[in-house]
Amino acid sequence: MSSNQPVILLSIANPKGDLTNVGEEFNEIRAALKLDGLTGEPLPYARLEDIIKAIQDHRDQMVIFHFGGHANELGLLLETAQGGMLALSGGLAKVLSAQDSLRLVFLNGCSTEKQIQAFHDAGVPAVIGTKQPIPDTSAARFAAVFYHGLATGATLEQAF
Repeated sequence: MSSNQPVILLSIANPKGDLTNVGEEFNEIRAALKLDGLTGEPLPYARLEDIIKAIQDHRDQMVIFHFGGHANELGLLLETAQGGMLALSGGLAKVLSAQDSLRLVFLNGCSTEKQIQAFHDAGVPAVIGTKQPIPDTSAARFAAVFYHGLATGATLEQAF
């Protein structure tokens, strides 16, 4: 599955089934990416094994890892057959750090600020996270506006 085109890994998880806007977030980001011809690798019901496989499939092409869903200070709540599991940020950061092309990790979930350091320590140049719980509607809207900005030529700082 290798090519030279940059890839954005777009992972969304809602194992509790209570995030009413996470699907809208997913669709809005995908629409924004199409504006610039960017390739998005969609993982709408992200499981840890799906994320790892996508990272392997797009070795040295992945420029952005996006996560939308429940999170906390320690990690991201991903899908499983039994409901959900917390993927600890330290382990995920180590897996993502093998991607020399990675420029941004966007953690669009509640209270992810303490995870940021693990990604920086792993060599990720830019990480977006949250300091506190955020409403689902606000998270979805922010992501849509951010990616629309990137797709229309804004820098990371301008899009933020």
